[in-house]
Amino acid sequence: MPDLTKSFLSLSWALPLFGVEQMANFARPERAAAAMGDLARATGKHLGPATAPAFKMGDELQKGMVEVTFSWLGALGLDPGRWMQFGTQMMDRSFDAMRGAGCESCGGGTSSGSGWGPMPGGGEP
Repeated sequence: MPDLTKSFLSLSWALPLFGVEQMANFARPERAAAAMGDLARATGKHLGPATAPAFKMGDELQKGMVEVTFSWLGALGLDPGRWMQFGTQMMDRSFDAMRGAGCESCGGGTSSGSGWGPMPGGGEP
């Protein structure tokens, strides 16, 4: 019984930490997908004859629903990957504009060396 309790507590500690790790991997979706797929396959291997078919059926149903949803989104021009790429391009353009405007902390331009530099209208900060 102590081994079962220890294993249960280890699992209850590992799952939230795994979730935190996958949130950190949000910017690297292929890494998060691989980790979650590994966990799902490992869990599936430990299911018995009564639950394994239910897991397989539910897993295939969910994957099919995701494929259909993403194909509909793509047909409507709402491809999430495309929107992420667009957002990244807009951020890059914003940083480029700030660099061109003399934002020293953005990696470009010059300033007086203190604060944000001279204020518009000739006054000092």
